[in-house]
Amino acid sequence: MKKTDQQTVVLTFDDGLANQFTVALPILEQYGFGASLFVGQWIGGVFPDAPAHCITKEQLLALHQKGFDIGNHTMTHPAMDSCDRQRLIREFEGVEELFASIGLPRPVTAAYPGGPATALAAEVLEERGYIAARTCEPKALDGTDSPFALPAFGVSVTHPENFALG
Repeated sequence: MKKTDQQTVVLTFDDGLANQFTVALPILEQYGFGASLFVGQWIGGVFPDAPAHCITKEQLLALHQKGFDIGNHTMTHPAMDSCDRQRLIREFEGVEELFASIGLPRPVTAAYPGGPATALAAEVLEERGYIAARTCEPKALDGTDSPFALPAFGVSVTHPENFALG
């Protein structure tokens, strides 16, 4: 690769965990990276029964102020292939309404819970004015992918093979 060639890396975080603010944010800022965070209903300070490990509305608002993309991850985290059109609309709309209630802008990006995409989910998102949605299909972006089925390599304790240093 020539020194003038550039590559793009997109970093995303799912599920709205507090450590995405307390641990990941300082590292991202240290190295000058942005990221997209995909959240649903479990936001601390909004839902009284949100688990303690969930991100708070104040943390989400701070991330938004810092320029991070806050996207839709559905209200109840269903598998997309189990949802009909009306359920998909309720899932995405619920997050849109939640964001409005806490002062976040309407999301324009989404990540499918668990990763799989469906043509119907992509259609609903496009109809709602979204510009992109991420799957967890483990393959490189090759120019043929729909903006509503962007692949990604998941990094987690259950898939350490997708991430290695050195």
